Amino acid sequence: MNETQLDRMIRNLDAQAEGAPPEWRFSLARRRFICTSASQQNRLAIKVCVVDVERLSRSELLSYLADSGGDEGFCVRDGQLCLVVHHALAESNTEHLLTAMHALAAHAEQLVSSVTFDRSFANSQPDWAALLKTLSDDTRLRLIAQLLRSEQSVEELANRLDLTHYNTSKHLRILRESGIVESHKQGRLVISCIAAAFRRRVKNQVLDLGCCRFDFAQFIDP
Repeated sequence: MNETQLDRMIRNLDAQAEGAPPEWRFSLARRRFICTSASQQNRLAIKVCVVDVERLSRSELLSYLADSGGDEGFCVRDGQLCLVVHHALAESNTEHLLTAMHALAAHAEQLVSSVTFDRSFANSQPDWAALLKTLSDDTRLRLIAQLLRSEQSVEELANRLDLTHYNTSKHLRILRESGIVESHKQGRLVISCIAAAFRRRVKNQVLDLGCCRFDFAQFIDP
C-alpha cells in the first residue's frame, strides 16, 4: 500500500458512499489491514489484524472486546482480533492516513508481544510429552469429561467428583497450563470450560492423538 493506492482507495470510498460500504484489504508493515467506510458518517474504519482469536483464551478475548468505545477499540473479523480506529475522510489526507496505519501496525506488534497465548492444542506444534503427562491422571480425565458436558465452577466440579476444593483447583490449573481448560469470572465464582482448540480435537467424546486414544465417556461419573 503506497500513497497513490491509498488515495485511489479514498476516492473509491467517496464514489460509493450511497451504496453498501466498500471494503479494501491490503498489507502494510507486515500487518493485514481491512478498511471499510461508514457511509452515513463519511468515516473510514481502519482495522489491523492482531492475532487469530483461537490463540486467545476466552477471558482474554472478552477483556479486549470490552475495552472498546469512541474512535478506537477491538473487534473480531474473519476469525481475527482486530484493533480498530476511525478517521473522518474529510479531515484526513493520504499522508496522515499512512502515518496512522503505520502507528496502528506498530501498536499491533506490541499487543502480540504482550498476549499470553493458549498453549498445547492452540499451537501448531504442541509439547506432546507435557500434554500426555497432563492426560495421564484419572482425576484430570474426569474433570475434562465433566467440562465437555458443560462449563462448571470449581465448587460444582468438586461436589460432582467428590474432591476437595484444593485438589480440584490444583488439577484445573494444570489443565489450564496445558491449554485444555480456560477459566473466567462470573460474579464471585471462577467458571471453567474446555478450550475451543481442544474441543475441536474431541470427536464423540474421543480424543485420538494417533499414538493413543482417550475415551472421556468412560470417565463421566453417574
